Amino acid sequence: MNEDKDEQLFRKYPDLFRHRHDHAHSMMGAGFCCGDGWFDLIDKLLFSIQSYPYPKDSPVEVVQVKEKFGGLRFYIEGGDNQVHKLIALAEGESFRICEECGCRDDVITGGKFWAKTLCKTCRQASEE
Repeated sequence: MNEDKDEQLFRKYPDLFRHRHDHAHSMMGAGFCCGDGWFDLIDKLLFSIQSYPYPKDSPVEVVQVKEKFGGLRFYIEGGDNQVHKLIALAEGESFRICEECGCRDDVITGGKFWAKTLCKTCRQASEE
């Protein structure tokens, strides 16, 4: 994801990224390691996590967000089963959204050399 979008999410949800510059504790210093097309999906997930009344003795901290095998991977510390269900739903939804442009039409997971979730237009552009 581009740096401007990264910073927008870091500013909007600072409590979820408390240790993002502590490389021993979090990988978020590298930003969100996925395409811009998942920005809205990630924003929606972060809002849901921040709004969820999880146990105060188990605060959530996002430690890594990336694409792997064509889907969103979202790693946290803390939280409870409900927070993990929210994450699982978003990870599943990522396979129906183009990682590059956010389009939901003609989305396919796969690729010539690696798995990516892309719409037909972005897939054609990546193969050129």
